[in-house]
Amino acid sequence: MSEVNDYRANLAICQCMAAKSFDALERRSWLDMAESWRLLIICREELPLGENTASVAPTPTAAGI
Repeated sequence: MSEVNDYRANLAICQCMAAKSFDALERRSWLDMAESWRLLIICREELPLGENTASVAPTPTAAGI
């Protein structure tokens, strides 16, 4: 299974857990995690094969910390 497919599976699990949650705070946590997986999928699909994500990620600055 490819890395992106693993991310999609994790996204689906988070969405399912959010739908089953009775607590609003827990549901929000699952949806936040789902959004993180979705953004990883988008980032991974936009990068050319073999390109390292660390080389394109922004570097934190002293002002940004």
